[in-house]
Amino acid sequence: MRDGTGLSTYLYFPKGDGPWPVLYEQRYANLRAAGSRQAFARLAEKGYVVAAQNFRGAQLSEGTWVGYRALGWGEQKDGYDTVEWLARQAWSTGKIGTMGGSQAGFAQNFLAVTRPPHLVAQYMTDTGLSLFQEGYRIGGTTRPERFKQMDAVCKNPQDNRRLLADWFAHPTYDDYWRQEDCSLHIDQMNVPCFTLGSWYDFMCVGSVDSFVGRQHQGGPNSKGRQQLLIGPWAHGGAKDNRVGELTYPAHATFALENHLIRWFDHHLKGLDNGANRDAPVRYYVMGAAGEAEAPGNEWRTAADWPVPARETSLYLQPGGKLSEAVPTGERSLTGFRADPLHPNQIPAAGFPGAKDARAFEKQSEVRTFTTELLAHPVEWTGKVKAELFVTATARDTDFIVRVSDVYPDGRSILLMDYIRRARYREGYDREVFLEPGKVHKVAFDVGWISQVFNKGHRIRVTLASTGAPFYEPNPNTGAPLALEFPAKSVVSDNAVHHDHAFASRLVAPVILPAMGRGMLEKNTQEIADRLTQRQSRPDLFADAAVFSKGVSWAVRHEENLSTADLALLGKHLERARERLSALEGGKYPWEKRKGKLVRGFVSAVDGSVQPYGLIIPLGYDPGKPARLDVVLHGSSKAVGLSEVRFISRFDEGDGESKSAPDANHIELHPLGRVENCYRWAGETDVFEAIEAACRNYNIDRDRIVLRGMSMGASGTWHLGLKHPGTFVALGPYCGYVDTHEFSRTPIPSFIRVDKLPDHQEKALHMLDSVDYAANAGVVPAIGCIGGKDVFFQAHEIMGKAMAREGLAMVNLISPETGHVIDPVTHQEQMRRIGERAAKGLDHTPKQIRFVTWTLKYGRCHWIRVLGLGEHYARAEIVAKLHEDGSVDVAEPVNITRFALMAPALSGLSSRVRIGGQEMVLPGKSREAVFAKQEGKWFHLGGLSGLTLEGKRPDLQGPIDDAFTRPFLCVRGTGKPWNPLVQSFAEEQLRQFERDWERYFRGHLPVKNDTDVTADDVCRCNLILFGDPGSNPWIARVLPRLPLTWTKDSLSLGGQSHASADFAPVLIQPNPLAPGRYVVLNSGHTFSEKELASLNYLQFPRLGDWAVVQVRTGAPVRAGYFDESWGMAGR
Repeated sequence: MRDGTGLSTYLYFPKGDGPWPVLYEQRYANLRAAGSRQAFARLAEKGYVVAAQNFRGAQLSEGTWVGYRALGWGEQKDGYDTVEWLARQAWSTGKIGTMGGSQAGFAQNFLAVTRPPHLVAQYMTDTGLSLFQEGYRIGGTTRPERFKQMDAVCKNPQDNRRLLADWFAHPTYDDYWRQEDCSLHIDQMNVPCFTLGSWYDFMCVGSVDSFVGRQHQGGPNSKGRQQLLIGPWAHGGAKDNRVGELTYPAHATFALENHLIRWFDHHLKGLDNGANRDAPVRYYVMGAAGEAEAPGNEWRTAADWPVPARETSLYLQPGGKLSEAVPTGERSLTGFRADPLHPNQIPAAGFPGAKDARAFEKQSEVRTFTTELLAHPVEWTGKVKAELFVTATARDTDFIVRVSDVYPDGRSILLMDYIRRARYREGYDREVFLEPGKVHKVAFDVGWISQVFNKGHRIRVTLASTGAPFYEPNPNTGAPLALEFPAKSVVSDNAVHHDHAFASRLVAPVILPAMGRGMLEKNTQEIADRLTQRQSRPDLFADAAVFSKGVSWAVRHEENLSTADLALLGKHLERARERLSALEGGKYPWEKRKGKLVRGFVSAVDGSVQPYGLIIPLGYDPGKPARLDVVLHGSSKAVGLSEVRFISRFDEGDGESKSAPDANHIELHPLGRVENCYRWAGETDVFEAIEAACRNYNIDRDRIVLRGMSMGASGTWHLGLKHPGTFVALGPYCGYVDTHEFSRTPIPSFIRVDKLPDHQEKALHMLDSVDYAANAGVVPAIGCIGGKDVFFQAHEIMGKAMAREGLAMVNLISPETGHVIDPVTHQEQMRRIGERAAKGLDHTPKQIRFVTWTLKYGRCHWIRVLGLGEHYARAEIVAKLHEDGSVDVAEPVNITRFALMAPALSGLSSRVRIGGQEMVLPGKSREAVFAKQEGKWFHLGGLSGLTLEGKRPDLQGPIDDAFTRPFLCVRGTGKPWNPLVQSFAEEQLRQFERDWERYFRGHLPVKNDTDVTADDVCRCNLILFGDPGSNPWIARVLPRLPLTWTKDSLSLGGQSHASADFAPVLIQPNPLAPGRYVVLNSGHTFSEKELASLNYLQFPRLGDWAVVQVRTGAPVRAGYFDESWGMAGR
């Protein structure tokens, strides 16, 4: 160690040459036992060096035994020094993980506070944070006999006695104890940790507190990266289905060692094995053991802990009864004696839970309070609290509270047990003694639980003041605590009150029974009816409606809802009611909340409510414009619960947050219609979410960052390079950039995309972001990827594309990392993004080089591309702005029309040169449109008021583009010319309606042809289904479409087909409404098969038009209209 002390350390090596990652455990207990050696050897066989070390002064380690004090943040940092030593060894990869439980769990928390640079991840079982509350002073009581036994682990037993003397010199929680309290340093813990807890363990509180603290208050690499699992086990030992006298179903067993390897394979070896995608919380709900069909006895998941529960009081009643009724009597109490020389007996060294407690309950100075037979199952999941009103004849005494599940056969199975020494009832930092005869309140936490008390069982609360040797007796004198039991002690006659004035109670976390589908639907509809009255402020309406909408989609589209799912949906309905009630009361507390929250917006595309998550930093000041980071999520299959699960990641209530980050930016997390790589309506949603954030917060539009991981990174490339004037910086962390090469990734579930028909190949140029690599010269991109990422080639492809454009790609590589975020690399990415964001957008860059393949993506700062020679062929424009205000434009490639805009056209100069051709603009132009005609460029005037013909921005196709802006499907209700065509059209509409609801998360906007209004025509793209006979709107637009369609034949592109067997599918500018599309007989041209599969398959299948065989639905011809919206060659 840094002071020269040597610590006894055992190393276990895998076979082979290495290097290997290292698993490190610290204990004071014997490491040489056969069981320990075998366990370490098994881990080494999995490809890890295992380092097992004894604390300073313990076993064979040198130095003075000081307990945990050499492990933390003092002068000695034994764990830190060992981690860094392990990282330096030639056989080490430098990636260190720590493991172990109880003492080794405490040690890991101490180590995490010191932040060794090479500590990557941890795995703790049955752990704790504060040695005063969770180790040496359980409920304020002392355990000297237990700790005298620590002599045996010390190299010098006298070291232990000196340490114990120090403990008793500090009877209250003071600076001495703060030196061993990791909870004070949670913010320094900065690694992912898997924490395993056990319900039948008083240290479960430490496991929970460790998870919650790290998850919400830890460092940036800790927050949101923790996992917690709690099961029906006792402290330490095997986590199987047998505990105490109970046997739970076989699935209660947890394969700890296998999971530990899986956790570290991910974090230390970079394997993408899904360990990081497991639910943040998994917990076992205990039920009656041995009773067939008993509720409970199941695993559940949660986004956070604790899960929502209703605090329910169970009041102690006269006659040993227990009920929810508040006592009404004037004076009522139950007495019991605390005799330290003749204590009640709890013959156990460890917590004696999961056993019949009747032997203890029958002792003379023990009192029980029991409910009537339960008429229905009752679930408790959460923290149980005791609030006792007591009197005593002594100055100090103890109070023990136990909770049992009383089975029909009379067994009283102990679930939890805790004690409080009365002198610490007002806090551990002071001693406040009792006044004999006066009623005092003693309130404390009994512990955590998840238990279903079955119908026909009873719930029992047991009270006592002694229980030796498990709890060493209190002398009751109030004298200073001592290592040896004092010669003087007194008997205290104690009593617990249960009357109206002093209503002692247990506070239980009751989980209300989950509502079934029918009740959920009914409640959702009731909320929807109330919400219809609150639509005058759309954003606030959406803030409430996102919760009920999520429930509605889950009920409609999730076939198998588990009990946990139903409980989660019930919680979301409650949140909807909370926000709705706030709306009705004119109060909107979430508007001022900092930290995580969920809000919503009403989509302009389909009128649906779409959620987005926010993380508002602690220092956000509405008076100052804030940087906005738009963070795109990764791939997640669209399921019924998608919204609910997404919302659960961000919803922490509307009250004041205790975990708001100390950051310099707001984070915006759009849902983006779940799974489409932020294409189509998903793309629109991102920008609508940005606008919603800008409406509700003071956002600096010059400092909007776009970033994401995996599919979120693909979306970052896609949106960022195609909208290069919008974002100040891009941060893609491993995202695909093309279709063909990405589809060849060696993953079994991937579907290879080989050579496609020409019209489909062309469409890929609209989507594949690699084709827009040149635009990284406009918007800086700071990429990241793991060196062992299976998708590594994606960034290689982009890097080569940028090199062809004369650009150098910034790609930060974490060598040993798979498809996960490496914290160190991500931190550097964020630092560089921060430097770019601090400068803000330059709206008047002196030179722009802009590439596009479609007028859908035609904007770049002060340039607008307004016409192309050919869509889906590369178009490029390079323009320079001179100091005198004149502009030079190199001869544009594949561009027939473009505009120069303010602020570049500032009016300082009227000279523009295009391909060497000079023009003088009239007056002080702020915008100017140029078009090429017969080989020469002409100035057409300003863009405002100019009518553009042919394909133009927002009217360029393909068919799928119609569903990215407001649209309305129009069902033909008249008499069709051809019944088969009508049947085809109706089926197309029905399928589109199903797909839109399931995969685009909204109700498809549909009206009958007779209900369409003039406002609908002006506002929406019209999607017309039927033929000219059944749908009068088709008949109205038909004369102005490049299509001849009669009852007998249809002609498109010079070829004719029988109208009885074929139907046209196409997109055109709507002749009835400027700036809008009209579409015939089509929704999205990719099918449910692609929507349900892989997002890279969601590319256009038909282009601008097709002729479809109505019996099969298969296209016989397909293609694109020319740049004049006519048929090419005609």
